[in-house]
Amino acid sequence: MDIHNRRSAMTCCSTALTPCQSPFAMAIRNEHLIYFDRYQAAGRGYGAVWSTDLSIWENVNAQVSFPEGARHGTVIAVPTAVIQTLYNAP
Repeated sequence: MDIHNRRSAMTCCSTALTPCQSPFAMAIRNEHLIYFDRYQAAGRGYGAVWSTDLSIWENVNAQVSFPEGARHGTVIAVPTAVIQTLYNAP
């Protein structure tokens, strides 16, 4: 996808991100997720929108969760073995 289409997609989803702080976009296979801090929203905390085509954005706030007190972050790839070790830690 060229940069023009990415800019258009961001413009299309900008109403879902207003007001927000520190949006972070990631691609998961052929789908896209943007999560963001809803610092001025009544519900405060993080929100998220999801798209399969970068044109239509779905609010997926109810499907994501973050630890209490979380602040701006990022997403990293973690090997499954590491995740399993952390889940099984005392």
